Amino acid sequence: MNLGVIILDTLGYQTAIEEMPSLWARADRVFTSMYSTSRWTTPAHASLFTGLYPTEVGTHAENKHLTTSQ
Repeated sequence: MNLGVIILDTLGYQTAIEEMPSLWARADRVFTSMYSTSRWTTPAHASLFTGLYPTEVGTHAENKHLTTSQ
């Protein structure tokens, strides 16, 4: 199984459906019920890359870098 993850920080799902039909057509499976762990980029990406919640990783307004070894 091949897996591709596309991270579009400011592009909504509906826009992606409208703007990238050839990409979606090539997918074997498209997940449509996904939710972010945060409303802004740094903690959301930290969670995506580590599998931990932002509070576990320590990304917040005063710490904008992913500094965990986990």
